Amino acid sequence: MKKTLMITAISLFIAISLSTFSMAASDSHGTSHDMKAHDSKDSSHDMAGTEEMNINHSMSNGGNEAIHSSMVGNYHFNYELIDMREKMKGMKNMPEMKATHHMMLFIKSGIGKMPENTQVGYLVENPDGTIQKVMAMGMGDGFGGDVNFAEKGIYTIKIKAIAGEEKLMDMFKYEVK
Repeated sequence: MKKTLMITAISLFIAISLSTFSMAASDSHGTSHDMKAHDSKDSSHDMAGTEEMNINHSMSNGGNEAIHSSMVGNYHFNYELIDMREKMKGMKNMPEMKATHHMMLFIKSGIGKMPENTQVGYLVENPDGTIQKVMAMGMGDGFGGDVNFAEKGIYTIKIKAIAGEEKLMDMFKYEVK
């Protein structure tokens, strides 16, 4: 119980501290991301009503990796990945974590507001076909959850966000090399 509480507290602290960087990045109108809308649907992203955008997979926002961005209905979805193994390296007396990464989703409306009363869940299909189900927690101006990307290969990530009465779904593929 103590380990779980400590891991949750650290994850929450990291997410809240990084949300400040995210807000600053969103105010810069994407200067840290190379975003270009596709005119046609990519075969790896076939959810109706979404528009995929290219992301420069560089480390931005204090070591977070921007992994995907898309439009879902009237909302802009930005995904970032935090390498928990890297964050925990220098910390002493920390229990080993099962999850290798913490995935954050930042949802903004067309006017830049985060939707209220939102719940987010991730369904991650691993390269070997097994499934990870994660209920994300609200953290600052985003939603985060621990995922395990230990295997090399392509992961299919499906997201379901319920914002009030609205159901928003997104899907993309992420490759671990």
